[in-house]
Amino acid sequence: MGERGPIGKRSEARRRRNKTDSSGNPNEPDSLVYDPDELEDRVDAPDPDPNWHILALMLYERVKGSAVSLLYEPSDWGVLFVALDQLSRNLQPQPIVVQSGPRAGEVVMVDVPMNGATFGALNKVFASLMLTEGDRRRLKLEVERRRGSSGTGETGPTGDNVIDFRRERFSS
Repeated sequence: MGERGPIGKRSEARRRRNKTDSSGNPNEPDSLVYDPDELEDRVDAPDPDPNWHILALMLYERVKGSAVSLLYEPSDWGVLFVALDQLSRNLQPQPIVVQSGPRAGEVVMVDVPMNGATFGALNKVFASLMLTEGDRRRLKLEVERRRGSSGTGETGPTGDNVIDFRRERFSS
């Protein structure tokens, strides 16, 4: 995996653009032009597990509609699928045995915070899949969005939060 150093500035925020690397090539990031009307070269993504936690489903749909998914190979989709399956399992209520009181020994389902090691491991997987702008900038890859031909500026699912996503996904 690439370096985890500071995130570089976007190309339009840099002052000096004539700097070159050791081979004399301009040290500019590559642009990934995203046009939602031209997605025929994309590798087909597998269908998500409908039993996943709503947050895992939301992230999957966002990745599926993102520009970076244009670069994904079947193995990338597989890695994302495994990571989101683990994310979903960790977000679901967990069985806990009550230790004391009148319900001692009883198994109950409780929402348990995800432990730091699991979160860190998932974050590394997501970084390797270039899911955040910082991850892409570290790899010198920028997304340039072209708006849809309708001119509305919409480029994917309209909901910006879990509530909107849930409403769109499950209102049928």
